[in-house]
Amino acid sequence: MEKFLNIASQAQQADAGLETATTFSWWLLIVLFQFIIITFLLYKNRKLRLAQVNSDEFGELKSAKTSEINMTDLMNDINNSRDEYKILSRKCHPDRFQDEEEKRKADEIFQEISMHKRNHAKLSELKIRAEKELNITF
Repeated sequence: MEKFLNIASQAQQADAGLETATTFSWWLLIVLFQFIIITFLLYKNRKLRLAQVNSDEFGELKSAKTSEINMTDLMNDINNSRDEYKILSRKCHPDRFQDEEEKRKADEIFQEISMHKRNHAKLSELKIRAEKELNITF
């Protein structure tokens, strides 16, 4: 009888351990399934955000292509302004003048030349102004 009770208690312990292992494996499966779902949703969310950013950039590029800015004129303006800037900055530098009044005028013109070094139209206006105020010939 003692043997029988011993075997019965061992069987009950084994069943309890088996039940714990089965319960644990079910919880593990549930957690794993939730992890997969969350990972999938995060991936989709990231993909959607990237698609929205790309579409916004594409819209900006599309509107830039349809704008009425003539890029050839813009590039010519920039390239022509370099040479004119160099000439004006050399001729209108305040250190070239000895009279204090002329130095002050030259300094004002030189500062404007430095501010507008990429604007061909403004540099042309400053060239005319320098010819009148500083009596410089180009």
